[in-house]
Amino acid sequence: MIQISCQEGRLSLVDLKSGWPVLWGADLSISYTLKTDDITTQPRPHDCTPFESREGTLRVTAREDGCYTLSNKDLKTTLQVSEAGENILLELSTEYDSFSQFGLNLPFNFMGKLQGGGYENQYLFNSPYRSADEQHKFCYLKNVNGQDLMVLFRSPADGWKMDYSRYVGGHYFVNLQMLANFDRAYGTGSDRKKLSVMLVPVKSMKQAMEKTSQILQVPSLYYEQSYTFDGTGQVTVFGPCDYAELNGQRFVPENGIIRFENAWEKAVLTPYYQGKAGLDCSVYGYRDIFDAYKRSCDVIAAWEGLPSLGNACEGQCWVGAMLKYMLRFGRVERYDRKLSEFFQVFLTTDEEKAVPRLTLFRDPHEDLPAYNIYKSRRIQEQHFAISMLLDAYKLYGQQRFLDYAVGAMNTIIDHYQKEDGRLETGHGGKAEDYSTVCCLIIPFVDMALFMEDRDPVLCEKYKTAAGKLADHIYRRGFCFPTEGGDTDEAEEQMEDGSISCSALSLLYYCAKIEKKPEYLQQAKAFLDFHESWMIETPDANMYRSSLRWWETRWEGDADGPALCCGHGWTVWRSEADYWYYKLTGDKAYWNKALCGFTSNFAKFDREGHGKSIYHADYITGGGFGFDGTGDVKFRIAPRFPDREDVKTARYAWLRAADTILNEF
Repeated sequence: MIQISCQEGRLSLVDLKSGWPVLWGADLSISYTLKTDDITTQPRPHDCTPFESREGTLRVTAREDGCYTLSNKDLKTTLQVSEAGENILLELSTEYDSFSQFGLNLPFNFMGKLQGGGYENQYLFNSPYRSADEQHKFCYLKNVNGQDLMVLFRSPADGWKMDYSRYVGGHYFVNLQMLANFDRAYGTGSDRKKLSVMLVPVKSMKQAMEKTSQILQVPSLYYEQSYTFDGTGQVTVFGPCDYAELNGQRFVPENGIIRFENAWEKAVLTPYYQGKAGLDCSVYGYRDIFDAYKRSCDVIAAWEGLPSLGNACEGQCWVGAMLKYMLRFGRVERYDRKLSEFFQVFLTTDEEKAVPRLTLFRDPHEDLPAYNIYKSRRIQEQHFAISMLLDAYKLYGQQRFLDYAVGAMNTIIDHYQKEDGRLETGHGGKAEDYSTVCCLIIPFVDMALFMEDRDPVLCEKYKTAAGKLADHIYRRGFCFPTEGGDTDEAEEQMEDGSISCSALSLLYYCAKIEKKPEYLQQAKAFLDFHESWMIETPDANMYRSSLRWWETRWEGDADGPALCCGHGWTVWRSEADYWYYKLTGDKAYWNKALCGFTSNFAKFDREGHGKSIYHADYITGGGFGFDGTGDVKFRIAPRFPDREDVKTARYAWLRAADTILNEF
C-alpha cells in the first residue's frame, strides 16, 4: 500500500511495506514542450535521449479529504493526487494552450539510484503493455521483493517515454514520463488537456491484467505459454467477455478459459464485451521449427559478401548457427561456400588482412599473445571463436580448426584466468571480472569433453579451468558485474546478462561435468532472483524475454536505449531454464525455456529474414552522437527495427541446436 504525505509543500509517496519512497531523486512535475519548440534541431543534452523536455514544478496548494491539489500557476496546470482504496489516482489538467508535449514526470525509485534503499527497495521498468488498438496501456514496474507497481493510463493518452541515464551508456532508468500528448515532432496530432494515471500495487503481471480489467471494466487475457505447435491453445480471461476473436474466428469463454485454434505465426487474440475490445494477447504458432531454422541460414548464404565484419562475438552468431545446422542435417554446398569465405578472414595469417576484434591471429602482436583475437582484450570474442572452431572441426575434420581452438583456449587459461578461477581483462584500462560476460564457461566445458578421448592432458587442463571458473561464480554469489558498468553516479549494477549467465554457468557445469547439489541450489536462487528481469507482457515478442535496453544504441536501427525485447541474450536465461529442466525434470522450466526462445524466433519472417529485437518503448533514447540532428528518428517506436539483423538474432538458433531442438 502507498501512503501520501506532504511536507513544506512537497508531496511524498511511500511504500508502507518497505518504508521507502516510491519516487526518488526528484518530485512529481509537469513534462512538456511548447508549440514553438523544435525538438528536431535543438542540441541534445546527451546521447541517450532524442531531446530534453521542459519541466514545470508542482507544489501543494490545497488538501481536502485525503486529496492533495498541486499547482503551477504560470502554466495554468493542476494535479490532483488522491487515494483510491489501495491505489493512488493522479489527475493532471491544464488550461494552457501552448503545450506541444504534455504529461507527468514520475521519477520512480529506479534500481541503481544512489541512496535509494538498495536494489531490494527499488523498481525496474519491466513489462509495458499496449493493446493492438492503442486503447489500453500501462507500464509495469518490478521489485525483487514482489512489491510491484502498475502505472495505468485511465484516460486516452499517446503513451510513455523512459528517460535513460546519461551515464554508462543509458544503463539505468531515471524517470518515467506518462504523456497525454507526444511532442508535435512525433505526428500524433494530439492536443489533450487532461491526463489520468493510476498507481496500482500488484504482485504479478497476471494480477495486473486482472486489476486492469476490473478498473477499466473491459476483458483482458493472459497466459503462461506464448507458443503453439499445432495452432491451438488456451488463455485465461478476466472480466466480462462475450467472445475473443482471432483471424476472423470467434471463441467463447468457458469457466474463465478461452480455447482457440488456427494460431499461426504471430496471432493476436482480442476479447470483446458488448462490442468493446479489451486487452489482447499474442501467441506464436510454429509451422515447422526446423524449416524456420533452415530459412534463417538460407538468408545468410544468399548474402552478397560476408554478412558482418563486426566482432567475433555478437557479429558472427550466424557462423555458429550455420555450422550446427549442418552438423545435424548434413552439409549444404552454399553454406560451405559462405563459411569458407568467413574463415579466410577469421584465420588469416597476413597481418595486413587481419580485422581487429574478428581475426583470431596465430602470432603474438603488440602486447597480446599468440592465438588472441586481433587487437582485442574483449575475451568474449575469443570464447565465441573457440566454439566456432570446435564445431568447424567436427564438421570438416580439418586439423587447423582444432589447432586454433586449442591455441585460443590455452591463451585464455594462461593469460586471462586468475588463480581464484575468475576471468579478468581490461576495459578502458581497468581490470574487470569478465567471468559471466556472455557465459564464458561454455567453451571450457565443451573443449574439455571433446578432448576426453583425444588428449587426456588437455582434457584435464580444460576441466580444471572450467571447475575453477564455476567455483568462482558459486563463491562470488549475488554479485553480477558486467563490462564497463562502473560509475560513481549510481549504485553497483545488477545486470540482467550477468545474473542469467551466472545461473547458466553453474547449470552447464552440472549438466556436462559434475552435478554438484550446492551449484544446483545456487543456480536456482539466481533464477528466482532473475525473475524480476523477465518481461511478462503477453506478447509473443516480449513474453519471457529478459530485460535489456542499451543494445539498441548499436543494434536494430541504432536509435538509442529502449526495451529490446527478444534480444539474443535472452537465450542465456532460456538455456539456463532448459538445463534446470534437464537436471531436475521440472517441466515448468521447459515451458519457460521455450517461451524465451519463442521471443527470439518470432522475430523471423517466413523467408528467414530476422530483426535484432522488438521495440517496446514509444520513444527510443536517441542514437549515438550529440549533434541533435541526422541520427535521431522522431517516430513512434513500438515496432521492429527497419534494419535487418544478420548477427545476434541467430544466437537463438545457435544455442537451440544443442538444447530445445533436441526435444523435437
